Amino acid sequence: MTLDKIDQIIQEIIQHETGVPHRINHFLKVYGFAKAIGEQEGIDHQVLVGADFLVNIYEKEMKKDQIRFVRNKIFKTKTGLEYLDRMFL
Repeated sequence: MTLDKIDQIIQEIIQHETGVPHRINHFLKVYGFAKAIGEQEGIDHQVLVGADFLVNIYEKEMKKDQIRFVRNKIFKTKTGLEYLDRMFL
């Protein structure tokens, strides 16, 4: 995934969460931590972001439309999509 594509996704998530600054800040923190850990450990940060979002979806009891939005914008790996679909959709 290119930096331009990542920037586009981040902008779309921020627009979707307009008016909810703590959710935007949470997303940016999670993304930043996942990227840093991924780079340091040699792990694709997308795996870490997906795992965090699975936990958040459960803890926040997100609605189906919110889950579908996250699915389309965040989840990229086959395994992450399978877990998300099996657990929540």
